[in-house]
Amino acid sequence: FLPGRAGKVRAGEPETEERAIMVVYLLRVKAELENVTAFRAPSGMEWCMDLQQSDGDEVREKVVIDPSETVEMKGGRGTANLTLSFGSKKEASVSIVDVKDSKVASRPYNEEDQGGYVTFAAFECRNCVPIKWHQLRELVCESTEGKSFDGVDLSEDDWCDYDDENDLSVSISNLESTFEVHKGK
Repeated sequence: FLPGRAGKVRAGEPETEERAIMVVYLLRVKAELENVTAFRAPSGMEWCMDLQQSDGDEVREKVVIDPSETVEMKGGRGTANLTLSFGSKKEASVSIVDVKDSKVASRPYNEEDQGGYVTFAAFECRNCVPIKWHQLRELVCESTEGKSFDGVDLSEDDWCDYDDENDLSVSISNLESTFEVHKGK
């Protein structure tokens, strides 16, 4: 079975619009923190990712999903934050969602989380699979002494600065991200 496909559809078998289902993908991150208590995405952040056609090999790179934008999906299936088409005529869609399961709900990455993955965001996808996250907007973090930093750029996987108020170097390094299918409700 392929992610993003209805439960009875097997690889190589045609998928119909009626069979396409929404799958929730969790963007999970981990990093090493030095003198940083937590980092997070600012409210309303746009997300940038590579999306792959769920029943093919076509990939769209650096697609931006804006939480403030909503578009109607074809066939009256509701709204999404993004709709697009791959080579086939099937419409793909992505919506930023909140996961109710407290074990995997989106939250900041904290110093206690070092070495493990934390859900940073969740996306409900139809006819597409997110395969890579690109940091588009700067993140926010706080030093262990309470100073806030708004310009955290992890696009190169590492960031460092200096907390001059408390004479501390602060850094986030070795950022890793992955997408996982959410198996809960």
